[in-house]
Amino acid sequence: MFVLQVAWSIYENDQGKNNQLEEEATKFVLQLLAKCDNRPSLVRRILNQIRFPNLITVFYVKLISRALFEETDTVVQSLLVRAIMERIKIEKPHPWGLIFVTNQMKQRKKKLVHLNLA
Repeated sequence: MFVLQVAWSIYENDQGKNNQLEEEATKFVLQLLAKCDNRPSLVRRILNQIRFPNLITVFYVKLISRALFEETDTVVQSLLVRAIMERIKIEKPHPWGLIFVTNQMKQRKKKLVHLNLA
């Protein structure tokens, strides 16, 4: 529920126009991912929010992209890649956001080569 509240609070008042609030929320969730004891659960909850095109999906797609391609925490990156690949392996239909993130990963795969996914 917390994961949904973060995104909803950003878009509830200003429909995503306040980039500073979005940036602060992104930093907060990324810090939480870095320090959280139960990271796999938080990653699953974030991935549950990228189902169909809406403002919450946009927020979490941006957050995942930033965590994968701009941040340096390889543990979080590995968890995200693993969780995304586990969801892509199952039968279709896949949620819109998951397909979008997977396509981004394919386009920028050179930035993910350094991860140890074993």
